[in-house]
Amino acid sequence: MGSKIILITHEFAPYRGGVATYCEEVARAAVALGEEIEVWTQGNSRGDELFPFPVRRLPGAGNLRPLSLFLLMVSLVWRTSTLKQARVYLPSRGSQWVYLNLYRLFGWNPGKEILVTFHGTEILRYARNSWLRNCSNRFFRQSAHLLTTASAYSVKLLHEKGFGAWTATLQVAPCALKGDFQRIESGGEVQRNLQEFRILTLARVHPRKGQREVAKALGGLSSDLRSRVIYQIAGKGEEDYLQQVVSQCRESGIRYEVLGQVSESQIAATYQNCDLYVMTSHSLAESVEGFGMTYLEAGFFKRPVVGYRTGGVEEAVLDGRSGLLVDEGDLEGLTEAIERILRDPILARDMGEEGYKHALSFSWEKTARILFGSGKEYNVN
Repeated sequence: MGSKIILITHEFAPYRGGVATYCEEVARAAVALGEEIEVWTQGNSRGDELFPFPVRRLPGAGNLRPLSLFLLMVSLVWRTSTLKQARVYLPSRGSQWVYLNLYRLFGWNPGKEILVTFHGTEILRYARNSWLRNCSNRFFRQSAHLLTTASAYSVKLLHEKGFGAWTATLQVAPCALKGDFQRIESGGEVQRNLQEFRILTLARVHPRKGQREVAKALGGLSSDLRSRVIYQIAGKGEEDYLQQVVSQCRESGIRYEVLGQVSESQIAATYQNCDLYVMTSHSLAESVEGFGMTYLEAGFFKRPVVGYRTGGVEEAVLDGRSGLLVDEGDLEGLTEAIERILRDPILARDMGEEGYKHALSFSWEKTARILFGSGKEYNVN
């Protein structure tokens, strides 16, 4: 094994975002491989004692607001001597931002090795800001020892946004199912009314996740199906947007259930209680779905999925096999895809089985070996 790894991220548990999950699972896999790893982060320390690795909480709220980023910057500079002795892993936009700016201003880049993972949104931000573009072109080309992405899509995005000069050695270190899922009985069922169809979206309630468009598309279903559908909206987020989604459900004439934040203990039952998982993520000017782990989760519970063909979603969903994808914004196509699956239980079953196999094809151990070990596990071409 190499030197101690210090994973630095602004976003970490108990926050339940995609980057937080990625960081936690990579750290767990590193420990399983015998690596010494420590997570440096900000925010709430609740539950830190349960991790199989130490977590150091630095000052700051654990978000991308200026104060938190400034506090993270000061904390890291204060600990320069410790960072010099470690392999430093930067898997989130917050930690990358600090290193980028300090390197550009002062040539500061401590670490025996510097390892970086891109997810998608940060690439768009670096491309749109001239200062960050200049910082990233210098830092990633001159100082990073290993550059990885969480999806093959992000490799293409880097090239599209003009960062091809330093991406020749990029490797894909992909997402996978949370380790907890391996201990869940995937095919289990809960008691439900077979005369109803429950359509689930489990995601942050935000326009980029597209809950309102799902509600619109459900309103276009044939009347016999529409009367049987219940749209389940799970997750926390923007209250104003949630009210827009609820209003759209009423306008579309469909029943709905607002489930709110789903606890870890209720995740399995939530997926098992639905017939179809639908999430219509959007690609925005400064935000993109780099992969979409909830598609894998739904597949693990043998539920077919429907979504937009955008970002890295095509890696999480096998179009025509584990689910159906339509072009972003195609509401008519979205309605047709949902109706096709609801009317064909054999197709739904087969897609669920394919989704289960696809979900299990990803492994955090493989990802950790790419990041911290040797050998190239995935082909980005």
